[in-house]
Amino acid sequence: SAAPPPSPSGAGAAGPRMEMRSAMTAALGEAMASDGRVLYLGEDVEHGGYYRVSEGLAKRFGRRRVFDWPPDEASLLGTAIGASQAGLLPIVELPYAAYLSCGYNQFVEAAFLHWLSAGRQPNGMVLRLQGFDEGVFGGHFHTANAPPVFGIPGLDVLCYSNGRDWARGLRASLAAAARGGVTMLLDSTALLTRRHLSAGDGLWQQPYPEARSGEPLSPDAVVVYGAGVPPSDSVVACAGAASLPPPCASRLAVLTYGNGVPKALEARAACGVEADVIDSPLLSRLPEALPAALRGRYDALLLVDVCREGAGPLSHQLPRLQREGALPDTWRLLDAAPTYNPLGRLTTFVSAAEIADALRALSAAPPAATLEQPRRL
Repeated sequence: SAAPPPSPSGAGAAGPRMEMRSAMTAALGEAMASDGRVLYLGEDVEHGGYYRVSEGLAKRFGRRRVFDWPPDEASLLGTAIGASQAGLLPIVELPYAAYLSCGYNQFVEAAFLHWLSAGRQPNGMVLRLQGFDEGVFGGHFHTANAPPVFGIPGLDVLCYSNGRDWARGLRASLAAAARGGVTMLLDSTALLTRRHLSAGDGLWQQPYPEARSGEPLSPDAVVVYGAGVPPSDSVVACAGAASLPPPCASRLAVLTYGNGVPKALEARAACGVEADVIDSPLLSRLPEALPAALRGRYDALLLVDVCREGAGPLSHQLPRLQREGALPDTWRLLDAAPTYNPLGRLTTFVSAAEIADALRALSAAPPAATLEQPRRL
């Protein structure tokens, strides 16, 4: 059969525009209303959770389906495994990504056993980890700038940049959980209430993608924000897409994810360099759609990794892109400072100004140049 064309990322979206947190709450409510097997559990989730993502869910669905858990991640994840094996679909909220270490053994067992048994051992669940990427509260343990896992077979780790894609991604993640799989959603604190790319423009709010008309967003999809195109007209490219929108005339692209996406769009507008921005939410492996989205289309590529140097997913994907023939000769990796995050400061995180400087340098670089990451002090 013919390969599907790329689709608008807002397909099926209607209604008022909303920030990411509101879309996440709506998506969780939609999932619980449509499937009685879905549970939501974690610290303080009956009262909205640490960032109010679960606000109103306990009142709507009751404490048998939305319930608090003490600060004990080992028993929390163990309970989720038991719930899954009993035929339920648990969504587990960890308030901060760094807390996963406290329940790491249970988490790894859930992912490994499903993979090692070729799917015969169902441990289906969705893990929500907050406190990831940029933030000023609590220092390193509340603003982790490194994914807590790498190299776990069968585990999909995703970091979405906006509520529209998160809602569609949750549908795909719950479908994977129903098949016994484990998915992790890393949610950037800085994105939960972000509304604007620049002051007052409201461009980082999207309509909610209604389930009756919006397809789930495959973890292997990427989203292309074309140069000169409003963010609302971004295009989803899935594996096997028959065609993609033509690359920008400069043949320069930014590859990033999560909070790097609005920062790259902000930087592109500020510096005036024409560039496509490719949002690749899947961090744990190379998305199937990504090589085709890059191969032969761009002469230069800026990879913006919001994680700290040496711990980010894009540095792991670089050799895979090269093997696929999808890495242009001219490229640069821009990532966060190789340090933990100080309390109350944003200096260790990648900034839009740094992305703008890197775009200017790449646009002026000679062919086949690999630019080194400048060191911060």
